[in-house]
Amino acid sequence: MSGMIERVARAIAKANGDNFTLIPKDKSDWTTNRGLFAERFRDINEPFKGDYLEMAEAAIEAMREPTEEMLSQMYTSWVDDSRMEIVWRDSIDAALSTSEGDKT
Repeated sequence: MSGMIERVARAIAKANGDNFTLIPKDKSDWTTNRGLFAERFRDINEPFKGDYLEMAEAAIEAMREPTEEMLSQMYTSWVDDSRMEIVWRDSIDAALSTSEGDKT
């Protein structure tokens, strides 16, 4: 899993009042540890790390196409060049890349 996906997943968990480190990886992890997790994660029906990672990936994916306001700012701030749209999309693709290995 890419570092950015995990970073965003941690931010979503934090905004939800959860400590990402304490969340079980998946149902198998929860079952193996007999539900001995902190806080609300004693309940098997609560979200797992994988759920937060999926939410993060969806959030990043939604940013693939820059808004007009973002493009305007990029052109003004960096360079008056239409290649900035390509750079933006390539950056989002890199954030969604899973080439760094699974860090969960």
